[in-house]
Amino acid sequence: MIEITLDIDEIRRAQLIDLFMHCRCAPRDFASRLVGSYLQDRGTQVCLALENNAALGFCVLDIYSTHSTVDYIGVAESHKRRGIGCGLLDCALELSIENTVPFVQAGVGATNIKSRGLFEKKGFSISQDHGSWYMMVKQIKQ
Repeated sequence: MIEITLDIDEIRRAQLIDLFMHCRCAPRDFASRLVGSYLQDRGTQVCLALENNAALGFCVLDIYSTHSTVDYIGVAESHKRRGIGCGLLDCALELSIENTVPFVQAGVGATNIKSRGLFEKKGFSISQDHGSWYMMVKQIKQ
């Protein structure tokens, strides 16, 4: 059973760094610094998907007074197409509702059809076409 949590202890932090390295093809020192900055920033929330205490995916959400931004969603390659991305995006949407922001946005690569489909499934639509990427937005009903 997949669990989505905001509770990230040192063990989960290490798993998140490893997962970030693999999802972003990033070196460990870069992943470690970036994950550290995400976890220290009060305006940023990290949703972590776990199964049997193993990290399978994550979502980084930046929350502002005017909106929130899904900064990144990553799921381990071996666990894609199991609904983990949907659960992580649901977590981000719930946090956005709790913080009473009027909309959530996300930048999605124009060629990333699966990611675009995930956001569309959750009610996002393209608000801006930047050629190589789209800004997708979902209005939040309060």
